[in-house]
Amino acid sequence: MRKQSRITVILAVLLGISLLLSACQSAPAPSASSSKPEEKAKTESKEPYKIGVLTTLTGPPAFVGNDIRDAAVLEVERINAAGGIDGHPIELLVEDDGGDPSKAVTGLTKLIRQDKVLAVTGPFIGPLEASLRPVAEREQTPFVVICPTIPELRAKKDKYAFNIAQPESARVGAWLDILKGNKYTKVAGITSNDPVLLASFKLLQTEARAQGIEVIVLPDAVDPNAVDLTPEVTKLKELVAREKPQAVVSGVWPPSTPTLLKTMKQLGVEIPTITYDAAADPFLFAMGGDELNGLLLPGGKVLAGEALPDSEPQKAVIIDFKKRYEGKTGRPASALAGDSRDAINIIANALKVAGPDKAKIRDAVEKTTNFVGVNGVYNYKPDDHEGVSKESFAIYEVKDKKFVFLRVVK
Repeated sequence: MRKQSRITVILAVLLGISLLLSACQSAPAPSASSSKPEEKAKTESKEPYKIGVLTTLTGPPAFVGNDIRDAAVLEVERINAAGGIDGHPIELLVEDDGGDPSKAVTGLTKLIRQDKVLAVTGPFIGPLEASLRPVAEREQTPFVVICPTIPELRAKKDKYAFNIAQPESARVGAWLDILKGNKYTKVAGITSNDPVLLASFKLLQTEARAQGIEVIVLPDAVDPNAVDLTPEVTKLKELVAREKPQAVVSGVWPPSTPTLLKTMKQLGVEIPTITYDAAADPFLFAMGGDELNGLLLPGGKVLAGEALPDSEPQKAVIIDFKKRYEGKTGRPASALAGDSRDAINIIANALKVAGPDKAKIRDAVEKTTNFVGVNGVYNYKPDDHEGVSKESFAIYEVKDKKFVFLRVVK
């Protein structure tokens, strides 16, 4: 997972996706500064506060990186139009990490030392994070991390790093919501050889056992580089025949999810399948078709939008963001775009309290309480930089290339 070879292969897999999605990427990217003179006039009199964004803008995953950049630009424009931070405009500086750890470190160092940013958000490619956290820590710069963080990194308790993505405890809570909602008492598991997902299944087995649910995971994890999943599905078929589980929980990487489901159908493994939140993104439908129907999964509430009950505190925030984002870019608002929006606003709120002092900004982020964002209600504490819990998820079923909202996770 951490090796560059794996990054290269997964980027190659995603190349086809980016080509399929190119038609809907034709809308011009928002500018990082407002083009309206009256908006500039409100904030031009004071020194700008600089925020950095580190994301992938070249190569196959650029369509995802564009979501992160464009959502950040959108929020900065909105904040500046309202007067900035006590009259200080926010200046957004964006660096392309290229999906490469070395380039990412160079980009982050440039943002901090040369561009003098007060805080940074990004990246969305997980293998880059291990190289970036030490830089932010050394430079004592608040770092709001978008990609999921492996337990080993979280265990270091970095002072300046804060997570936006849901941890495995939230994912497992959402999976258990699905299992209990369907009265499943025995399920099979299959996962990619990914540290975050391996940790998720380990926790799922423990938590499910405590609630009377048996989870039997295939011992051989799937190589994320695999194109043909016939060997893995053959083993899954044998497990299903032997153990008689009621469903399969899949931690197979989203680009391989359609292949998994197609191969299961070809080999006669007819069983309900549940996957994980990374697949809850419109790009899934560029990769698969009818084989996705019936797939259950947790995902960000941004996909539900107006279907959310009025009692949900995130509903108004999501509806507002989706309207602005989709109107500006012409693209659906993804969960990653929501992550970027939330990160910018958490940093902006800290700037209101702390001003241009990185240590005080860090302290203010850590004191964030009940911040209602697109992808969750965020709470940070000195001993907990996770931000969100399982309640940030909703449950969906795939039908005809749509994520059909079923319920929120309680």
